[in-house]
Amino acid sequence: MSKQIIKENGKPAFVVIPWKEWQRIESVLEDRADSEAVRAFLENPEKGFPEDVVHALAIERGRRSPGRTLLAGLGRALDIDADLLTTA
Repeated sequence: MSKQIIKENGKPAFVVIPWKEWQRIESVLEDRADSEAVRAFLENPEKGFPEDVVHALAIERGRRSPGRTLLAGLGRALDIDADLLTTA
């Protein structure tokens, strides 16, 4: 991965990375947040479906497709087959 480190007062202050690398990192972070939201729900389902999961899905916004881990967790949380959450 190529990167550029920008210093301020002689100390690293910013890192510039290629756009595609940022998109990959962002996707990984979103998947982790999705997984954590599903895990929190599964540990405490009486609180209802967590708003974080609904917000993180982003399916209706068309930003990205959910990963297998998220779909499996949502399927368990909703007590349905995860295949029902995907479109053909």
